[in-house]
Amino acid sequence: MSSLHRAETLFASGRYADAIPHFEAALAQSKRGDGATPSAATASILRKLGVCCCELENDAAAIVHLKGALAIESIKLVDCIAASDALTGSYCLTSQLSLALAQGHETVRLVEAALSAGDISSDQHKWYKARSFVNLSFVYKAMGRPSDALLNLELAVELLESVGDRVGLVEALTKMCEAQREQGQLELSLATARRAESMSPNDNDIMNCIGNTLWNMGRFEEALVYQRRETESDIKQYGKRSRNVAASMMNLGNCLYDAGSATKAFRH
Repeated sequence: MSSLHRAETLFASGRYADAIPHFEAALAQSKRGDGATPSAATASILRKLGVCCCELENDAAAIVHLKGALAIESIKLVDCIAASDALTGSYCLTSQLSLALAQGHETVRLVEAALSAGDISSDQHKWYKARSFVNLSFVYKAMGRPSDALLNLELAVELLESVGDRVGLVEALTKMCEAQREQGQLELSLATARRAESMSPNDNDIMNCIGNTLWNMGRFEEALVYQRRETESDIKQYGKRSRNVAASMMNLGNCLYDAGSATKAFRH
């Protein structure tokens, strides 16, 4: 089995630390065969090394690898989107928010250029743009600009709906529900969450969104239904000692307290 094959297998199973040395060996071999012009294979390895480093919270190394991938892949615009998106996330993680914002807008520009060059179809163009808008919403939220974050999510939802991407649409709607709630738009937030629920009724994030929005509206008994469902689902999925369960149980306890069930809240 080649180094690259081993790396890809480990990467696919989420074993990022184990994958890194195999990707590094594959990178050295790829560079030897590139000659004067770096290849798409080299760029792909650099991009995946960057993702591994992101997952392991080695943000400085992630940025180096992702910049290397982007420099190569800019030769073919459509192939640079994933590296550009990942670079936006890396800058956001390291709180280099002005760089994250610039990279996010650069991704949108690259998508437009790829469409003009005929490298992508109209539907691909919409999908890549939607993904870029979701990324930008994270950056704007981190920058304390909630209105801009919400605007980018609204743009993403419109595009994802037009291309029929249900998975991406549910994710974007869930983020939009959170953004609307944080700005006090509770009725809109609930309507957005209900729309997501109609497409994915057993999604934990959606249950959390609906429960929190109902809680903020003072509709505690209704909120408790969703808080309990989310907690039970998290326990089945992650086990009782996970961070997810701790967070959902904290929400449930707070909601019980606000609903006047102080004794039950204390138990949670």
